[in-house]
Amino acid sequence: MGRTVNAGAAALVVVAVAVLMLLLPTWPQSGTDVPSDVVPVEPVGDRYAITYVTDGGELAGDAPASYLEGEYTELPHCVNGDRYFEGWFLDADLTEPLGAVTRTMSGDITLYASWGDFSRLGSTFTMDLDGGYTIGSVPYSVEGTLTWTYMAVADNGAHYVQRSGAITYTAASVGFHSVSDRTHGYWTDEPSDSVFRYIGNGEVDGMVCEMWSDGEETQWLYRNMYPVRMEYSSGTSYQTYTLVSAGHVECGTPFLPDVMCGHPLTVTHPGECLIGDTVELTAVGDGSAGWYVDGELETADRTLTVDRIDPLKTYDARSDSVYTVLDGNVLDPSEYPGDGTLEMVDGDGSVTTVTGPVGLDPGIHRVRYVDSGTTVYLDVLVDEDRVFTHRWTYAGRMYSMELPMDLATVARDSYDDPYGDRRYQNGTPDEVGRYMTVDNTYVVTVADRLAAMGEGMDGRSMAEFVLRFVQEIPYLSDTSSRGETEFWKYPSETLWDGGGDCEDSSILYGCIMERLGYDTCLMVFYDHAMVGVALGDLNVPGDDTFTHDGTVYTFAETTNTVLGYWSTGRGYAEQDILYVYGFPEPAQ
Repeated sequence: MGRTVNAGAAALVVVAVAVLMLLLPTWPQSGTDVPSDVVPVEPVGDRYAITYVTDGGELAGDAPASYLEGEYTELPHCVNGDRYFEGWFLDADLTEPLGAVTRTMSGDITLYASWGDFSRLGSTFTMDLDGGYTIGSVPYSVEGTLTWTYMAVADNGAHYVQRSGAITYTAASVGFHSVSDRTHGYWTDEPSDSVFRYIGNGEVDGMVCEMWSDGEETQWLYRNMYPVRMEYSSGTSYQTYTLVSAGHVECGTPFLPDVMCGHPLTVTHPGECLIGDTVELTAVGDGSAGWYVDGELETADRTLTVDRIDPLKTYDARSDSVYTVLDGNVLDPSEYPGDGTLEMVDGDGSVTTVTGPVGLDPGIHRVRYVDSGTTVYLDVLVDEDRVFTHRWTYAGRMYSMELPMDLATVARDSYDDPYGDRRYQNGTPDEVGRYMTVDNTYVVTVADRLAAMGEGMDGRSMAEFVLRFVQEIPYLSDTSSRGETEFWKYPSETLWDGGGDCEDSSILYGCIMERLGYDTCLMVFYDHAMVGVALGDLNVPGDDTFTHDGTVYTFAETTNTVLGYWSTGRGYAEQDILYVYGFPEPAQ
């Protein structure tokens, strides 16, 4: 049997478990060595009476009236209005606590209930942490100070606990140092794999405490309220928590939930709630993309039912709308609902408050405002026009192209990017394939114009013609064009920037060739990228080729005109290829 679900003591057990689960996601675990006091045994003794002196309290209906010598017997919870149950004691002076009848006890016992004249709500305690673990042969130390505060009590007796503090991880031998500093909340009735048993009493700093253990963790629990000490040991991992201070604080549970929505949605907002209330939130308006809680999709429905509203969680009704293109470059707070104040959020998370019209640079800007208790956010785009102008030579003839472009169209690809990280050199096919926008407006336009310019060319000449078009687009490093050491571009961005590096030009070439009916793939090497083109019987002696999934592809180097059209440099042969990604066929 497990420990009795006690609204006070059980909550504290989960406090420790929650901390350890946070600290030990990868630490090695060993089997539980159950203390001898809790080893199940066959009943061997006599049966003895249990008498309860409740001092005005009421017992649960299944409270045991006796126990069998040699058998571990749990003790019942007791309730007495709003008074706090501090546990059972063996003496009327309430100095010797008893958490359960252990297998070593015998004789009739009388138990006295102890009551505290305070609510669980607002109780708080702070503990110092000291410990360590080993990964491989590297020892790590762990230290910190953590505070738990009981913020709310649910109807079923569960407690909402808010934990704050900082934990420092250090491995001096490898120069590792990391600090985790945050606040989070949790309910104490969540199931735990640990089964704690009462193993006797122990004294800590003059306080006689009940001791509870699951074989790996032991808690010294004072008056069913505070863990005065906690010790954990498993494999190479060990922690010791020591009580620093305990008491009560004024702790109001009403709060305004953190509810957000994407423009143009609105949300039916409940207003002020109590921690743990059941609340319904409904997104109103066109383009609902579902509810997200702390960044994770909770439901695709318009209505989110929150069983227990949490003051530390963010409830976000996302819109499927894209950015709003400003008419000009002036952002005017008076054009939005709310109190006439807007906040602009930069990429690094910094916030600027805007109370009057302000001019913005071209690009996408995140804006938010508060309307009827809901934080509404939207992206506004300040547009810009450019002309991609390019000249190149093929077969002794000069060609040119001018392509009018606007930022609102270019930004659409990256705005819809499901990953965000633009550094991929060895990502999954989906992660890399997102750049292969063969149906992009500008890719379609360029492919159509090149097809018209090359009308009458045979298949090999057309492939060379397009390759020379891409090869003579200027090479731009990611640092110079985007301020990043590695940044993969969409084809429209390469055209917008007027250049790119090897993967950028390769993706542009592959997309255009797919639109023209060629079978292409992207090859990634340790420090380079290029395209493979299936030329079939158009190959000639001297072409550098490789085979992938039964298809012979010819190497197309998009950043080097010295090598010609279908040759590759040293270090980029078939055996040097790390990854191959196929381009999708056009949908239109």
